[in-house]
Amino acid sequence: MRANGRRIYVYGAGVGGRVFAKVLNTAGIDYEGFIDTNAKKIDKIDKHKVFTLEEIPIEDIYIVVALREYESEAIESIRRKGIVDDSIYVIAAGINTNKVDTVYRGCKVGRYTYGYEGLL
Repeated sequence: MRANGRRIYVYGAGVGGRVFAKVLNTAGIDYEGFIDTNAKKIDKIDKHKVFTLEEIPIEDIYIVVALREYESEAIESIRRKGIVDDSIYVIAAGINTNKVDTVYRGCKVGRYTYGYEGLL
């Protein structure tokens, strides 16, 4: 499964990322793996590889930032790599809004849409 035709990665291999990965699994949505600064220590979660941001190509990707804290630092590092905002979806402590328009499963979802759970 792809988001806007792009491969999905979950940024954050901690509690937030793992919980969101379970949501994706329950919904039957495939994802490529996780992105985490501690990828060398973690290697895999279930069957999914954990990558550093430097290891993934920026073409054809969609990153879900699923952190409980440090989301602004994560987003800045993603942007520094050259990944644009319409390739980033943020789910963080108290935040579950889409900051840009996107297409999900063939439906346009407007920016600042609340309730990502309902989308899944």
